[in-house]
Amino acid sequence: MKKIYFCSLILIFTGYNLLGQDHYVCSYTYDYDNDGDLDIVAALTSFTPEESGIYWLENDEGKMFNSKHLIINSDISYRIEYFNMVDYDADGDLDYIICENGWNDGSLVIYQQNHNNAFNKIILLEEYDFTMSKVADFNNDGFIDIIGVGDNNTGTRMYFNNSNIDFSEVILSTDYGGVIDAKDIDNDGDTDIAVGGSGVYNDGARILSNDGAGSFDLISYLASYTINHHSIWEDIEIADYHGDNSMDVLGFSSDATGGLWYYQGPSYGSGSIFVLDRDGVDIGGDILLFDVDKNGYVDIVRQEKGKSKVDVLYNYQASVWPQKEVISTEWEGEHERMSFGDLDNDGDEDLVLPSEAGISWFENIDGHLIKYVGNTTNILTKNSNQILECYPNPVNDILHIRMKDNNSIRIKVYNIQRTIVYEEIINRKSNLEINLSSLQSGFYIVEISDFKSNISVGKVFKK
Repeated sequence: MKKIYFCSLILIFTGYNLLGQDHYVCSYTYDYDNDGDLDIVAALTSFTPEESGIYWLENDEGKMFNSKHLIINSDISYRIEYFNMVDYDADGDLDYIICENGWNDGSLVIYQQNHNNAFNKIILLEEYDFTMSKVADFNNDGFIDIIGVGDNNTGTRMYFNNSNIDFSEVILSTDYGGVIDAKDIDNDGDTDIAVGGSGVYNDGARILSNDGAGSFDLISYLASYTINHHSIWEDIEIADYHGDNSMDVLGFSSDATGGLWYYQGPSYGSGSIFVLDRDGVDIGGDILLFDVDKNGYVDIVRQEKGKSKVDVLYNYQASVWPQKEVISTEWEGEHERMSFGDLDNDGDEDLVLPSEAGISWFENIDGHLIKYVGNTTNILTKNSNQILECYPNPVNDILHIRMKDNNSIRIKVYNIQRTIVYEEIINRKSNLEINLSSLQSGFYIVEISDFKSNISVGKVFKK
């Protein structure tokens, strides 16, 4: 069956965030309770230390994740920026590496889990602000190592795991850092790194190759605005974006030279640099790469903190330029780290979106990420005053749509298999009634277009 793609598709949904107004900064999907469903593990940050911590949000029957369970919050002294989950001591229990930002007084900390579910706190470094960390066996000795980056002279620091709780620190730089990713870039079997930066050359973004023993050499600087400017401060990701079995790098910046930059491997330099989107300080935040629409290429989910938006940039590989689909205009945050996983066990990867107002998850319906709000979803368009109401949801027979203007519109209703089950062109009416009585019970996708490239999509449930 042929898929339907839209070049200018705008999805905007209202509803509530999971767990109210808690400020979550980082998330993972993981079956924490071993019941066969993915739960959400997330870091809650607060200026009140006793409220900060790592929690797991239980995947309940209604997929609302209303039950919040504490994992760690003792002895967390500062704002949590990032964390990793890994069994670094190979004892069968998950441990947690936490980056704390204390504004020149942060730390990089391991919480080592014992078999009785208690945690030992191991401080790798104090009085330095850490913003991100990655874990891998960088020197191929069989132990999980940790690399951390941060602000204010923290730079990039490697902690080699000699055995269990014995670590050796190697400072790669006190200049560049802030964001990092770690994967095998040059296909030699070793874990390399791409690290961000804020300036020119000495503190600029770069790719570093691992010699297999944990020593790193420069592969390439990652230039953005001009060939000698290397500012990538929001996020950096390594992935085969071009689909040619060569690892590429995507860098995200929000300063005056900001934008979403794509560095095509294996050269990464001049002639292989593309700007996927450029909007200065209005864009910035986290980026997350996964194949949303299952076409074989990784897509980009991107936050736009200056506009309170979250977008999907679909990678169709007709060219390097992706096609944008806005999935939220209500996001509040800076660079809260997103995650993905099949939360509803339907075979598609869904999105977890932390924010300053809680956590939301977006259901993947045939390659479109739609905010899950239980049994109610409102449908709005690019201009939020065009469609005033769409109700009821769930619907028995008649779906009511109230428009502000008497524009002609085309309405299509698809089932989950993306087959059109209803289609109508309605001329110049402000109050519309769509008869869905002939449809079987289940979820449907409603698409409304106004013949001016304004398209809205929403999910309704037919009783």
